[in-house]
Amino acid sequence: IQHPIATLANTVTYTVTVTDSKGCQDTAMAVVQVTPTLKVDFSPDTVCRGEWDTITATGAITYAWVISTNVTDTIDRDSILIQQVNQPTQYILYSSDGVCSRIDTFTVPIHELPTADADIDVAVCKGNEIALNGSGGVNYSWTPATGLDDVTASAPVAAPDTSTIYLLTVTDNNNCKDIDSVTVTVYPLPIAKAGN
Repeated sequence: IQHPIATLANTVTYTVTVTDSKGCQDTAMAVVQVTPTLKVDFSPDTVCRGEWDTITATGAITYAWVISTNVTDTIDRDSILIQQVNQPTQYILYSSDGVCSRIDTFTVPIHELPTADADIDVAVCKGNEIALNGSGGVNYSWTPATGLDDVTASAPVAAPDTSTIYLLTVTDNNNCKDIDSVTVTVYPLPIAKAGN
């Protein structure tokens, strides 16, 4: 066969022998090198609604992204910056390792944000304490730490010396975040007087 077709999984060395009409022969060798299939990974594979994020591709040498309406970065690089994601968007990436190339089309799912709730504003007399009541997430972070017994608790005990606005950041299982605040008003103690 003059032009055989081979489907290969590994590198193979072929020997071809040619015989002309006079019976003369010549032999040549050809090495068909099989390179591993180009595999490209993307991260992150999800984003949070309304946030900025960077999608990074790995596994190739050169990359070219097809620009869509919410991509603000240049295309000839391994990552793109997307802004204020509010709906799933399809991305197309052309990549090459110098030998093999591929085209990937993918959609990054969007997760809804959690709803942070730091509860209602409260008041306390100076020197006393009160429990705050945060909800809406899996992980909690309160700032400032001043006057709190545990800044990672959903319901820390607060005993500030002065009126303080506490910010609560909640994070869900998808690492999406939301923020709420609560004001702890501290009343000064009355001054007791005895006698005349």
